[in-house]
Amino acid sequence: MTTFTGCIDGEDTSSTDEILDPVSNLDEEELSQRFANLTASYENLAADLSTLAANYETALTKNIELQNDIKDLEVEIAVTNTHNEVMNSTIADQEQELSNLRDELETSNSHLDMAHDSFENLNSSFNSLEDDFNAYKFDLESLQSEYSMLDNNFSMLEIEYDNLSTQYNELFVEFDDLSTEYDDMMAEFEEWKTYQSITNWNFDGDCPNEYVMSYSSGIDNGDNNGDAGNHVLEDGEIDHSASVCKPGMLAITNYTSGYINDITEFNGKFYYRFEGSADFGEELWTSDYYGNAEMLKDINTGEADSYPWFMGQTEDLLFFRATTSINGYELWVTDGTESGTNMVKDIDPGTNSGFYGYYGFHYFNDKFYFGANNGTTGEELWATDGTENGTYLVKEIRGEDSNGNNYGSSPNSFTTIGDTMYFIANDGEHGSEPWMTDGTANGTRMLKDIREEDSNGNNYGSTYCYYHCFFEFGDKLWFNADDGTHGRELWYTDGTEAGTLMFSDIRDGSSGSNPNIYFNTEDYFYFVAHDGDSYRLFMTDGKQMIMDLDVHSSNIYISGTPVMYDGEFYMSLRTQPTGYELWKSDGTPEGTVMVHEFWSGTTSGDPQNLMVVNNNLLFMIAYPGGGNTYYHNLFAYAVEDYEI
Repeated sequence: MTTFTGCIDGEDTSSTDEILDPVSNLDEEELSQRFANLTASYENLAADLSTLAANYETALTKNIELQNDIKDLEVEIAVTNTHNEVMNSTIADQEQELSNLRDELETSNSHLDMAHDSFENLNSSFNSLEDDFNAYKFDLESLQSEYSMLDNNFSMLEIEYDNLSTQYNELFVEFDDLSTEYDDMMAEFEEWKTYQSITNWNFDGDCPNEYVMSYSSGIDNGDNNGDAGNHVLEDGEIDHSASVCKPGMLAITNYTSGYINDITEFNGKFYYRFEGSADFGEELWTSDYYGNAEMLKDINTGEADSYPWFMGQTEDLLFFRATTSINGYELWVTDGTESGTNMVKDIDPGTNSGFYGYYGFHYFNDKFYFGANNGTTGEELWATDGTENGTYLVKEIRGEDSNGNNYGSSPNSFTTIGDTMYFIANDGEHGSEPWMTDGTANGTRMLKDIREEDSNGNNYGSTYCYYHCFFEFGDKLWFNADDGTHGRELWYTDGTEAGTLMFSDIRDGSSGSNPNIYFNTEDYFYFVAHDGDSYRLFMTDGKQMIMDLDVHSSNIYISGTPVMYDGEFYMSLRTQPTGYELWKSDGTPEGTVMVHEFWSGTTSGDPQNLMVVNNNLLFMIAYPGGGNTYYHNLFAYAVEDYEI
């Protein structure tokens, strides 16, 4: 126990342990608490002391750093003092240099004043020269304008000179020709004075039709081994001859059995299918315009038929379809000679047929396009340049179906507008629809799915047509189609899906009018369609007007393709009273009339394969009529006298 003694306020105090000991009366717990408090205070003081010691160390370190900085500053001050001494010396030098520069500036100002005076003098001289230059420039422009006028006048004179030179040369040539003609006429006149000029009239002419008259003329001068002066115009003495032929209808051939079929004109001759004797079948024959005929080639040798059917032609080649027992029906070509008549390619090798050619053979981009079957793909789009290597499959539009069948897309009805060819095909998914191509596989696509899948999942397609399916008029392509609602009606396209639309619902309901377009004038095109009562011949401007030509009250049908002849369309047209006969139309109701009736009554004369030759004659094949004789002959028709 500790005892404390001391004085308070100067008083002398003392106590015993019980009085002076502040803890003498405390119990053990209170003592422990006080001891703990003192211990904590001690620890806090110790921590504070440690912090003070650390701060002292830091302050001591900082003091040392400051002393070092002071030493560095003292060194810098010494260096600066030395530098100032050097700078003071430099400033004195610069002040002297500045004084020198002021002197030089005064001298320069004096020189500048002198230069300014010189500039003023030069500027005055320049202004004077500029005035002189402008005057010269004005004179030059005046001279240039005058030169341009003179140059234009010279060019005009030069052109006039060239024209006069050309005219002079032409007149000189004409003068030479006239001089030569005069000399010839004088020679003929001198000869005529010696020998008689003879003209023969009305001898038998060489007309495909009846002749009106024929004549030949020349001089009885003994030309080409003739006898001069014998008053007879011999063959070698004829200088000019002609036949004037009669208009109307006349048979060129006079067969009493057999058929002339599928005739076409190529390089001045007719080509057709004909069975000329019992020794041969129906083969390829040729004839001139007067009926002088011969078989060109026995393609399917012996009594068998080759059934040639003409497809198209170029300037030098005629393409046709024919069959043989070795190759079946394939594509053939002829140059008009027997040796130049050959098969182009055996598209379906062996006896199977690769090409029938029923539904189109169209010239486009220097090739013919058509449908053919190589025995693997079915009938698909092919092309040929007339050679075996140049005959190839363009695109397999309809591939193999889920059952492994290759039916083919059956492309047909080819028509070209601009750089695009249109046709009908069935891809196996959309049915028969209009397609378009640029002649390549990648450029071949469906134009529009006009008739979409019905509620039963069927895709019948919109367009089933094989003849007169597409027709160009007014920058649009016209055709018939069935959208599944209106029946088969008249449609058109501008070559886009959005621009492919129905033109008119001619026949109400779902039956459709089944229109077929045949010919056009500049402002209208003409088609046959059913109006709900009968098939009629209509005309339209392709905008909104549709008019019935009212040819006959009953059904009207047109067979084949009409041709333009002498400003009118000629065609094989059928009415109920006459059957198919030769008609013509100028595009008006009153100008649509029958030209010739081969068979009287309701039996058809059935003119076919109409063609115009040399702008003079309309040729065709037809039944000549009479009893039960059924055979074809070749006919010629002319509207007026003509000379050959």
